[in-house]
Amino acid sequence: MENKSIKQKRILGFGLGLYLILMNLVMIGYQLVVEKFGIINDSNSQLISYIGNAISVYVVGIVTLKLLFRKMEKVVPEEKSDFKFGKILYLIMITIGLGIGCALVTNIVKSLIEQLLGLSIGNRVADAMQKSSPVMMIFFLAILAPVCEEVIFRGIILSRLRAYGDKTAIIYTAVLFGLFHANFVQIPMAIAAGLVFGYAFVKTNKLRYPIILHIAMNLTSSILTICMQYNQMVIAGLISMVEMGFALATVISLPIILSSPKHKLNISNETKYDRKKLYFNIGYIFSVIIVVLITVLAIIGG
Repeated sequence: MENKSIKQKRILGFGLGLYLILMNLVMIGYQLVVEKFGIINDSNSQLISYIGNAISVYVVGIVTLKLLFRKMEKVVPEEKSDFKFGKILYLIMITIGLGIGCALVTNIVKSLIEQLLGLSIGNRVADAMQKSSPVMMIFFLAILAPVCEEVIFRGIILSRLRAYGDKTAIIYTAVLFGLFHANFVQIPMAIAAGLVFGYAFVKTNKLRYPIILHIAMNLTSSILTICMQYNQMVIAGLISMVEMGFALATVISLPIILSSPKHKLNISNETKYDRKKLYFNIGYIFSVIIVVLITVLAIIGG
């Protein structure tokens, strides 16, 4: 059993690193093909870019991780439950609130690093959104991305990690989800959101709930970007005020809920595998190194 546990830890650790390497290789190959055959032009460059991103990130991700984890036990209890509407609204609020809070802190740290070290730390996702048409932004970033990423991280990865206990699975998957973004600005935000997505999946055993939360988060960001693109500053200001309100409400309410016996999360951490060295193994260290390299290359490349 112990040997099997060690092997599974390494496979789980290697998963993200291999995924990111293959993802970037496929994207490079895709760009070479579209350029060689003259498929891309000024009128379709945005669409071609989004299609390439979808193929390299989502198709490669699902296929790679399905193959890599094919022999690993998938743990999804048959008992399923539903959240009440009020609970869904609250989870949407804290998802957005945590995201905004993390973004504010990260941007402060980013500004300090840029001033002290003379670096320019960009956010390629935000840059891409600024150049996107509303239709493509809504479809690819607010709908397709949440669905595919939840299939990958909660449907494929978290369901395998539940053998190590649900709390462990939620935290580990959230960390992987953050590292997956390989973007200094997005990593903390994605880890925080990933904790909520993982909680929603574990409590209901239904993938639709983390998908709903993820769509709500990305859709809010997309609508705000669209409003700013079209100079609708009043609406953009209102959305920003709501987001800040969510952040404040999250800061006030979440500690109370987490510490209150009445609202105890009741997440099982029963496990049949040893959780030791789940993070400190050659596979996980490999993936972290890959993430750091990709992030540094992105910063250097502007």
